[in-house]
Amino acid sequence: MFGKRILIGDGGLGTALQGQGMPVGVSPECWALERPEVVEDVTRQFFASGSDFVLTNTFGGNRPRLASVGRADRIHEVNVESVRIARRVAPPGRYVFGSVGPTGSTGTGEEIEEVYREQAGLLAEAGVDAFWVETVCSTAEGVAAVRAIRSITDLPVAILVTLAPNRQSLLLLSEESLGDAIRSFLTFEPAAIGVNCVSVDLLRSAVSTLTETLNTPLAIFPNAGTPHLVGGHPQYDADQNQLAETVFSLKGDSPVVLGGCCGTTSEYVRRLSDLRTLEANCQV
Repeated sequence: MFGKRILIGDGGLGTALQGQGMPVGVSPECWALERPEVVEDVTRQFFASGSDFVLTNTFGGNRPRLASVGRADRIHEVNVESVRIARRVAPPGRYVFGSVGPTGSTGTGEEIEEVYREQAGLLAEAGVDAFWVETVCSTAEGVAAVRAIRSITDLPVAILVTLAPNRQSLLLLSEESLGDAIRSFLTFEPAAIGVNCVSVDLLRSAVSTLTETLNTPLAIFPNAGTPHLVGGHPQYDADQNQLAETVFSLKGDSPVVLGGCCGTTSEYVRRLSDLRTLEANCQV
């Protein structure tokens, strides 16, 4: 699946759910249980817009994150049902990737690895096609996640880091350099490496650094600008079509995985898909 020249993922699932009425502050993962029909509809829209794969609604589906909203006892249901929802609406030849986000835990490396092993086991059991370790804030947590996944399955693993909001530094939130972190992750031979949950300005610098380092597909998943609260809900200021065109222009000549994070919509995914089709037609 990662052998395609341009693989297109989805956009901001949490943002899309808020657009369908999910209140700010509610755990998106729990909507797999409380409003599964809404999660299913949003997922269907991403596939209809051209997504080759969607992420499960499990970014915060690990035990510490669920415990913070009083739902640790439902960790099995949250993860398994999220995969089932995505699988129900996935057209033939499309994929479901298991989203794995930060734990928010201050435990030891072994404890964090065990947290990831529990969630990864549930996602693998439910039938994901690959793992998407995203918004990685430190090398240690990213390594713990990959080790945990590799201890239970040989499914492909993609790793995406996020960066401190300083366009000059290219540092992870842990203050480690992007280049050092990527070199550490490359030892695990991931299916793709990239960045997510960053501004376009920061993305440009990050992609330049990554293309000098990588020999594996590059994943590019930015935010849709800066959020502003309108009526208690975050609104993003980026033009979705323009954002897609900017991201597409950064892809280079090597295999890439393109998609979006906070604030990106099915409109953004549709434009990425259109640009891929246009490029393919021009090469015929």
